[in-house]
Amino acid sequence: MKSIRSRINRTLFAGLLGLILASDAVLFQFVRHSLTEQFDGPLLAKAQAFVATSERGDLDEDAGIAARNAGVDPDSGDGWDKLSGDYEFEFVEKPLAEFAPGPEAEYFQVWDDAGNAIAQSLSLVESGTALSVPEGVGTAAWNLRLPDGRTGRAVSLRFAPVAEHAAPAALNQGDPQPEMLVLVMARSREALDQTLAVLLAGLAMAGLMLLGGASILVRWSATTGLKPVRLLSEAVAGMEAGTMSRRFVPEQSPLELRPIAVGLNTLLGRLETAFLRERTFTSNVAHELRTPVAELRAILEVGLRADPGAAREEELAAGVRDALEVTLQLGRLVSTLLALSRGEAGALAAAREAIDVPGLIARQWALHEKAAQAKSLACSQAIAENVTVYSDRALLSAIIGNLTHNMVAHAPDGGKAAVTLDCLAGYAVMAFQNTNSSLVAEDLPHLFEPFWRKDTARSGGVHSGIGLSVVKVFADLLGGAVEAELPAENVFRVTLKIPLPA
Repeated sequence: MKSIRSRINRTLFAGLLGLILASDAVLFQFVRHSLTEQFDGPLLAKAQAFVATSERGDLDEDAGIAARNAGVDPDSGDGWDKLSGDYEFEFVEKPLAEFAPGPEAEYFQVWDDAGNAIAQSLSLVESGTALSVPEGVGTAAWNLRLPDGRTGRAVSLRFAPVAEHAAPAALNQGDPQPEMLVLVMARSREALDQTLAVLLAGLAMAGLMLLGGASILVRWSATTGLKPVRLLSEAVAGMEAGTMSRRFVPEQSPLELRPIAVGLNTLLGRLETAFLRERTFTSNVAHELRTPVAELRAILEVGLRADPGAAREEELAAGVRDALEVTLQLGRLVSTLLALSRGEAGALAAAREAIDVPGLIARQWALHEKAAQAKSLACSQAIAENVTVYSDRALLSAIIGNLTHNMVAHAPDGGKAAVTLDCLAGYAVMAFQNTNSSLVAEDLPHLFEPFWRKDTARSGGVHSGIGLSVVKVFADLLGGAVEAELPAENVFRVTLKIPLPA
């Protein structure tokens, strides 16, 4: 995946490019339409003035004789030529110089309904061509190619010339309709095209400048906006095992990065706990192994120094028995560690079978009853009958056995121990309660940590401190739960919940 910065740059650049092109196109179309309307206005006004001076009727005979005596063709005007028909076009009294042949000549032509040319400008006569009659009626404007090759703009008007010396009157039903003529007037649009070309070039130049400036702005904005992300990334990359105690301050981060900073702090807390647990685990294992290894060494050294004789044989036999006990203790420790490791890794498969819970509790209690009597414990049981669960017999036996052992072992001499079993909310609920003389509320969160002991000096030497850790892992494997509490003063209780069959 490409970088966020490049994606932002490309997206914003493409968006700005499209926006600039669309804006330029809309602006150019609007200005072109406005300029074209302004260009067509004078041409249309000139055509309307031409139409307003048109008359139908014969020339005055005296005026014709006078024109001929002056050497002027009475059928021709200044800048235009009459081709046929009884029509007069008194456009203006001054000569129509713009319609005379020349490099800047304008053109007009008039047709009747039959398509016969009535009159045309001298510039059109000089070119030997004719203008085309537009399709449709009324007023129209369009682009065309002028006879001299220039691009032009033309307008057309359809009109009825007024009869000469006739007063305006309303037409009655049945009166003949007046003959309609069509006027087309055209002129060069090169000036308009030049203006539009300059406008287009200006818009293109402005667009390029805006695009260049926007590109720089986009890159700067992306770099500046992503700077907190880069700083956060560098801070995370600099984290090591010895710096897990550092935390990010969400309030110093942008709003968008605050959830990430909070999540990273949570993750760092978990990592710090995991690293601390690993270091503690290593230290605890070393402590647990140091004592039996030291005992084995002492036994062997004593055996080597003993004097020969019958006493030596008895001493060696006692040493061998002690060494066997130490190795058994090491074996139990290794087996428990292996079970804990496999349980945490999910490598233990729980088999399901019907288990009579009261019977299982009774068998485990029978194994610890003598130890309870030796400590003069006041023992009690409140066991519900006919409680059956579908679970793993070996795992559940290990859990109940461990909790029963802890209840008896940690109760002070002359104290109390109680076991209860009941069914609540779809669970078989077992409680193991004993008199407490040392634990406080601050100790409860640590009870299920491997190798945790209230006695940090580990002077007891009997308990390894991983029993409750195994209980919790096994309970999780069986879909149950285990929790420890201090329900009353000098009372400690562990509650185990195992799901009942549905």
